[in-house]
Amino acid sequence: MDRVRKAADARFCESVESGHSDQAESARIATLLGIAGEPYRIDSQCKYAAVARGDASIYLRVPRGDYRENVWDHAAGLIVVEEAGGRVSDVEGKPFNITTGRRMTGNRGAVVTAASIHDEVLAAQRALRLLRERPEPPVAARDVLPGIHAAIAAMTRVSACPATSAARR
Repeated sequence: MDRVRKAADARFCESVESGHSDQAESARIATLLGIAGEPYRIDSQCKYAAVARGDASIYLRVPRGDYRENVWDHAAGLIVVEEAGGRVSDVEGKPFNITTGRRMTGNRGAVVTAASIHDEVLAAQRALRLLRERPEPPVAARDVLPGIHAAIAAMTRVSACPATSAARR
């Protein structure tokens, strides 16, 4: 297992086949984490072995749409990585549930990492998802004014702020 301490020093791997994962999203996550190198592209459960051996620190399988993983694509790799000291979860941070039949219906995608950087990788993935889901900013000033007025009103109610305390006198 790679003893990497921060994700920026990690090497990530992903499938050679771009249809298996959203590689563009993986690249955005890598960029957000500060990873500059090219991904190590390999197929099958070799990606799990690469993380367990320390050839890579991160394996991302970012799902497309509502796809659910096949148990046989992940069960053995899960055990290998965890026994080597790594962590495995889905993209939402939930542990894999391999007891749901052929498909892992309770999980989406895969985040396989050295244990030391797992939370950092999940946080980057969540941050990108939140940015994507965020509504577009309003175009007209009249649309933002109520929010600005509400924020100003809330700030003026804070008694600990010397400027607002003086203004109330």
